[in-house]
Amino acid sequence: METTSVARMFIAHQLEATVAWQPDWLTALKRADSHELISSKDLPGAIPQVVAVSQTAIDQQPNNIQALVNTWFDTLKFIYLCNSNSLRLKPLPCLR
Repeated sequence: METTSVARMFIAHQLEATVAWQPDWLTALKRADSHELISSKDLPGAIPQVVAVSQTAIDQQPNNIQALVNTWFDTLKFIYLCNSNSLRLKPLPCLR
């Protein structure tokens, strides 16, 4: 899905939250009840990665969604334990 589409869907209340970059970020903030939770200025040098699922998916496939969440955090734990520098775009030293 294109980020422009996500911003429009957020404004139309089809999404409860979104991650957006310029200019879509400003578009998303036009929604009356919207507010910025966190900005890249709060995390210099970081590139956020986001996993989002719909409430319908949570309701219909709770075990699969929990497995997704578990895998996400297991991966983060692996990266942290493997090498604190492994978040950079390079091969993980522990996988060589």
